[in-house]
Amino acid sequence: MKVNTLPVGLFFSVLFIFAVLMVNTAVFAANTPHDFSGALVGKWASEVKGEGWQAGPQFKGDLELEIERVAGDKVYGRVYIEGPATYHNQWISFVGKVAFQSPDHEVISFDFQISTFMVFNLTVRGDRMEGSASAGRTAIIKLKKSTK
Repeated sequence: MKVNTLPVGLFFSVLFIFAVLMVNTAVFAANTPHDFSGALVGKWASEVKGEGWQAGPQFKGDLELEIERVAGDKVYGRVYIEGPATYHNQWISFVGKVAFQSPDHEVISFDFQISTFMVFNLTVRGDRMEGSASAGRTAIIKLKKSTK
């Protein structure tokens, strides 16, 4: 008795092609950039008045951050730092970069630099943003997203 192997071979060929397509779709989905606009865009300000940034008991002040837009992994905005330095008390524009995102997109970290010596590393979780700014001395930053 002769067994027809064509249907079995065809079945496994179709199964193999299906498996390859599923793996490629999963890889594409994992590498497709996520839209961070909803989580990042908006106004962020000191949660406690006068303590948006703190680098010791005598070094602290308000900090405001406005994220205007997100394009791919780029974060566009401006920052206002209250304090005694020459770069304080004025709005400074920046272009940052998303450095990390959790698989569920609930945690997003991004970095930006406003001068050759000041670098911000911030992490967003819901309506809270925390991190640091380094400029010779490291300042701890705690902000909350404005509902206005």
